[in-house]
Amino acid sequence: MAEQDASTILSSPLLPGFECWISVNDQPTPVYAVSSAGRKVACFIESVEGAPFKVQFSRLQSPQAYSAHVYLDGRRVHGMILEPSFTSVEPRMSTVAATRVSPTEERPFLFNKLAQTDDEDLACYDEAVVRGIGTVQLNLFRVANLRRNQGEVPCHDMPNVIMHEQSKKAQLSHQTAYGPPQATTPIRATRVDYVDPLDDPMITFTFSYRSRILLELQDIIPPLPAPASPSPAPAAASASASATPPVASGSGAKRSADLTINSDSDSDDNADGLTELERLRARVAELERRERIKKESGVKEERGIEMEKDVKPSLKRVKREGEGGSGSGGSAKKGKGKMEVIELD
Repeated sequence: MAEQDASTILSSPLLPGFECWISVNDQPTPVYAVSSAGRKVACFIESVEGAPFKVQFSRLQSPQAYSAHVYLDGRRVHGMILEPSFTSVEPRMSTVAATRVSPTEERPFLFNKLAQTDDEDLACYDEAVVRGIGTVQLNLFRVANLRRNQGEVPCHDMPNVIMHEQSKKAQLSHQTAYGPPQATTPIRATRVDYVDPLDDPMITFTFSYRSRILLELQDIIPPLPAPASPSPAPAAASASASATPPVASGSGAKRSADLTINSDSDSDDNADGLTELERLRARVAELERRERIKKESGVKEERGIEMEKDVKPSLKRVKREGEGGSGSGGSAKKGKGKMEVIELD
């Protein structure tokens, strides 16, 4: 087995030699914001709409037997017995990629767009599902007294989960789903005695999955850098500038911006992981950015006007005097005087 990158696995000091991870599209996916508290280890991963995924784990030799339970969105979908190993040197890897829906059929795991409804009768109110949606969980229990070939393994009926649109979980963009049934080989069940209670596993690994945009909005991962656009040639830049139509000002410009953003968001309805909440957040951020730029440019214009008002206008007084000289004599005829301009500071 190829060694996994430490940034893709979860492990615990309580279970040395045990590692688990999620593979999306057959590639181990990175884990983010890893936390550990007692017997619980948790992290975030990126989900991709429509992509198949697998729960995988490896273990070194151990005299202890374990039962591994896999939960998707709060529902148990698979159980597996990890038998004790006394001679194995290499890690033994296990993969859970589907849930068995009949003795001869299974349905593969997928990430899908969150299904929502405003119909009270269609919405899911199962407490375990409402609490667990948005997570892939692996619980490990210590077991003993293994008894093999004890009948058929249990099958799981997996109806579609639909969340009420007013639920807090409606903020999520994805949920788990299941692909079309595929043929599989019948297997026999192994009965065991549980050392750990079923409501208190020895250790729990939780992968909280989110779309990339939600991980960025929650500051769990940094946003992807914007692609750098090459600078246009001088001739092309001047031609583009001359061809650019004048920009409307005032409320007309704001209405134009609103319409542009709305049309862009409408065309992205099918984009990966974009819920209505995310589209609204993007619209608000863009409108705030444009409004801020508009206000900043408006302040500059107002400052320019104030500076011009502070400049004192040049005052001039016009004095008429007679052609024959100055003084208060009345020899000058009306309309025949010359004009003298006197500057007043």
